[in-house]
Amino acid sequence: CDAVVQLRPTSPFRPPACVDEAVEVLLSGNADSVRGITPSGQNPYKMWRIEDGMMQPLLDSEFAEPYNMPRQELPDTFWQTGHVEVIRTATILEMGSMTGHRIAPYVLDPAYAIDLDNELQWKFAEYVLDHWKLEIVKPNSSTK
Repeated sequence: CDAVVQLRPTSPFRPPACVDEAVEVLLSGNADSVRGITPSGQNPYKMWRIEDGMMQPLLDSEFAEPYNMPRQELPDTFWQTGHVEVIRTATILEMGSMTGHRIAPYVLDPAYAIDLDNELQWKFAEYVLDHWKLEIVKPNSSTK
């Protein structure tokens, strides 16, 4: 076996070709792993932490005051999802890692970025299933 595919149950909405495409990204390149990502809803250059009662930028930046810049001028950022991860078996066995050093992206449509970590998210997922026309992998179905 050349690769291990990890699908997290808390990220169940996957496009039908998601797994096959992510495996192909890994096998056609020299990455140690592939991870599903989606554009982040909030840019981390505009995020903060609180230290000693004062706000400090979350990220050190090459930009002067990125938190005051228009978001369109900031770099695009992505959030990792649990939809699909594909890892070379050598990465796991030889590096002792589930990602390795070279992680290739598999970019998912943000409409699929629904996590099921609490009751509110579950209700939202039910709403999406009932009202949106997302094409998703369904149990006991095949993409072939």
